[in-house]
Amino acid sequence: MLTSCVWRQDETSFYRIANSDGKVWLMPACNMRVGLGLYQPSGRKGKLLKALFPYLHKVSLVRRVVKAQPVHYELQEDLRLLLCQVFHTSDWKFSMFCGTPCVHQKITIQLFKGKHFLGYCKISDSEEVAKLFEEETKTLRYLTKQGMMNIPRCLYCGKTEGNVAVFVQSTIKTNHSQIMHKWTDLQKQFLVNLHEKTKQKLLFESTDFYQTLIELKKHLDWFSNNAERTMIEKAMTSVLSYYAKKEVEFSAYHADFTPWNMLVEDGKLFVFDWEYAKLSYPPYLDVFHFFTQIAILEQGVDDAILIYKIYQKYKCILLGGIRIQDKAYLCYLLHIIYFYFKRNNGLFSTNDHSYRCWISLINILLDNEKDS
Repeated sequence: MLTSCVWRQDETSFYRIANSDGKVWLMPACNMRVGLGLYQPSGRKGKLLKALFPYLHKVSLVRRVVKAQPVHYELQEDLRLLLCQVFHTSDWKFSMFCGTPCVHQKITIQLFKGKHFLGYCKISDSEEVAKLFEEETKTLRYLTKQGMMNIPRCLYCGKTEGNVAVFVQSTIKTNHSQIMHKWTDLQKQFLVNLHEKTKQKLLFESTDFYQTLIELKKHLDWFSNNAERTMIEKAMTSVLSYYAKKEVEFSAYHADFTPWNMLVEDGKLFVFDWEYAKLSYPPYLDVFHFFTQIAILEQGVDDAILIYKIYQKYKCILLGGIRIQDKAYLCYLLHIIYFYFKRNNGLFSTNDHSYRCWISLINILLDNEKDS
């Protein structure tokens, strides 16, 4: 969806910035401070780049140090015209994130006019990702109908003339928006509202979560290590026997409730990227995702015992008076393992750092069940 030509430093010029994980951003040379709103680093070097590069990008030595490559790109005409129609203006600029390398990799475009953020556009030529866009559209419409506030509106979901899938959403983001890397009452209240607005009483066997467990049970061949496969079977048996044939009160699950998918604006939490959401899961599993992913991905914790201690320390205060239990943590871990294996068509590495933590946490929780 991009065309390139000879670079020149004007309002259509970009810098290509890459990190060690293979992620790539295209940041406009003009109005870069707004363009960098798409860049959400967690490390010190990335934060320094975001703070200082808009002022120092004209210095060639600085560009070499941060490995910022001058490039020139333009959106293909069919996509540009589509975005002009969606936002009712042609007077906008953009920055771009080329996606996290994975089977569902997609490009995210941030559109802005001056200092004002207009919205975000996700694009992909993958039919699988196109279906995710359609599911996200349905989810957002459902959540809006249920009265959920501070979520995006789907402005467009479809394809360009060139048969590229496009999903466009609104945003409330400003230059003053904050990214929250710590748990606060804002996250708590959002999840309480999500549960209250979307809770359903269902037979367990009619829920999305039950279907996840059944699918995982069908694909135990994903796990070549016999001990780990047995451990996952035991965890599933524990959860299935706990819920079997019961009427449950389940609710919507964001499924990627992390700092990089939320922002705080005017004292309110705005949560986006609902493409993996489920509508009938055990309540508050997003709590587990938040602190587990922060520990593994941001804090670099590689010891499951330390993550479990974090859970023990905070489980009584994460949601105030609302109880969260070890069984719910087990549900979350089974979901996240299933999710990554399914997304990678069964080829997710069991040597992956996150997987090693998840499987060790399951072992800890199962040992606790024996002792109780």
